[in-house]
Amino acid sequence: MTRWLHPLLLAAAPVLFLAAHNPHETTAQTVLVALAGSVAGAAALLGLAYAGTRNLARAGLVASACVVLFHAYGRGFDALWDLEWDEERLFESSTVVHTILFALEAVALAVVVLLVRRSKEEPELLPRLLTAFGALFAGMSTFDIVQAGVEAPKVAAAATATEPRPEPLLSDDPAHPDVYFFILDGYARQDVLKRFYTFDNAPFVDALRARGFYVADQSRSTYAETFLSLTSTLSMRYLDEFKSDTATEMEQRPAVYDLLHNHEVGRRFQQQGYRYVHFNTNFSATERVDHADIAYSYRPPLLQSEFMSVFVRTTLLRPFEPDVASMYHYMFDTVETVPDIDGPTFTFLHLLAPHNPYVFDASGNVRSNVPLTLQMQEKTGGWKEKAQYVEQLQYLNTRYLQIIDSILAKSKVPPIIILQSDHGSASSWDPKSKGKKRMRFWFERTGTLNAWYAPPSVQVRLTPKMLSVNTFRILLSELFGEDLPELEPHVYTSWYGAPYKFVDRVDTVDAAFDKAPPKVTTPTP
Repeated sequence: MTRWLHPLLLAAAPVLFLAAHNPHETTAQTVLVALAGSVAGAAALLGLAYAGTRNLARAGLVASACVVLFHAYGRGFDALWDLEWDEERLFESSTVVHTILFALEAVALAVVVLLVRRSKEEPELLPRLLTAFGALFAGMSTFDIVQAGVEAPKVAAAATATEPRPEPLLSDDPAHPDVYFFILDGYARQDVLKRFYTFDNAPFVDALRARGFYVADQSRSTYAETFLSLTSTLSMRYLDEFKSDTATEMEQRPAVYDLLHNHEVGRRFQQQGYRYVHFNTNFSATERVDHADIAYSYRPPLLQSEFMSVFVRTTLLRPFEPDVASMYHYMFDTVETVPDIDGPTFTFLHLLAPHNPYVFDASGNVRSNVPLTLQMQEKTGGWKEKAQYVEQLQYLNTRYLQIIDSILAKSKVPPIIILQSDHGSASSWDPKSKGKKRMRFWFERTGTLNAWYAPPSVQVRLTPKMLSVNTFRILLSELFGEDLPELEPHVYTSWYGAPYKFVDRVDTVDAAFDKAPPKVTTPTP
C-alpha cells in the first residue's frame, strides 16, 4: 500500500490543512467536495502514471510529484508576484508570472519523470517516507478539525429563535413594498470625501435627493469593521457580549458570523410574508446567509465560498479564476431583475466597493483585471491610492443611479431602497498616530453614506445623525408596527489585531474637526 497511497494522502492533506485553519468559515459539504475532487484527481494521475510506467511504485512517485506541484502552484505565484527590485514590483503582469511558473513546474516534473524512469532499483524508502509524511500531515489537520467541532458549541452564538414561518406572499400590495438594502463597502460620507479626498460628491447626493431619497449627512457606522458593523445592523443590537481587550478576530468570529449568517432582520421580513433575496459575494461575512429563499451566485454555490476561493488560489487552477469586475457586473445586472419576482422581497446586496481593489475607473472601464482570489490582497493599491478610490466611487455612483432608476421603473409598488456603507474610508490611518490625529481617523472611518428612498411615514423618523444599528429598528417599526425603539447612540471603534476592543467615541468623534469642510470643485462624470 505504501507504493501508491502517498499521492492520495498528499492530495487530501492541503484541503484538510486549510479546513483546520478556517474551521468556522466554511461548511462540511464544501470541505468534502474539495477533498473528494483533490483525491479523485490524484487517483486519476496515479492511473495515468501507471499506464505509462507499468510499475505501481514508480507511478506513485510521479503522481505525488504532480500533486505537490498542483498544490504548490499558488504559493509559487505569490512568491513571484511579490518579488521587488529597487522597491518596485518585478512583475506587473499576472500573465507573465503564470508563464514563468508554468515553465518552472514543467521542468520540475520532467526532471522527476526522468529520474524515476532511469532509476534501476525498485523505489522503497521514498514511498514509505512520503506515505508517513502524508498520513501525519493529514492526521494532524483532521485532529484539529475534530477538536474545533467539539469546542464550537462553547463559543457559538445561539441561532435566532423564530416562530413557524408563514407562506410567502405571491402578490404585490402597498402594505408590503419590496425592500432593498445595498451595502457600499467603505463608501465615505460627503463631508469626509471633501476633507480627506478634496472631492465634491454633491452631484450624486443631489441626484439621490432629486429622486426622493432622504440623505443623512451626519450618519455614522456603529462599528469600524465590516463584519462587526453588518452583524450589528442586521441583528439590530450592539455586540457587547463580544467585547474583549485581548481576543483576536478568529477567536470570536464563529459566534459573530453565526449571528450574521442567520440574521434577525431577514427572519423578521420572512415572518411578514417576504422572500429573502441574497447575493452571495466573495466576502466570507456575507458570501452566504443560511435562511435566504433566493440566492444569486456568480459561480456555482460550491465554488462561491471564500474557502473554495482560497483553495483554488493555492492550486494550479488559479489561472482560471474569474475576475472581480465580472462578478460586480453580474451582481449589478442581476439585482435589476428582482422587481420581476412576484410578491414582496427583501434584498441584501453587499459588494466590496468602493473599497479596494480598484478595478474600475470613473467611466467604468476595467482598470485592473483582478482575480477573485486576489480581491483581498489590495494589489491595486490600498487606502492611500485616493485618486483610484475616488474614480471607483464615481463609477459606482453612476451604476447605482442606473440600478435605482431601473428598480423604480419596474416595481409594481413603490419600493424602499436603502443605500448604506458599513464603514467609511481609511486614507488617514497611521498606526503611530495618537490624540487628535487618531480621532480624525475615526471621524473618517465611521462617517458613512446613508440614503433612504422610503414613504413619508418612514422618512419622518429619519435624522441627520442616524446610526446603522437603528436602521431596521426604524424601518420595521414604521412598516409593520413592531415594538423596536431606537437604541441609545454609541460609536464603537476598534481595529485589526484587536477588533473586539470596543471604545465608545460617540461624544468625541464629531469634535475631531472644528472647521467646515474645505470647498472643492471636483466634478462628477
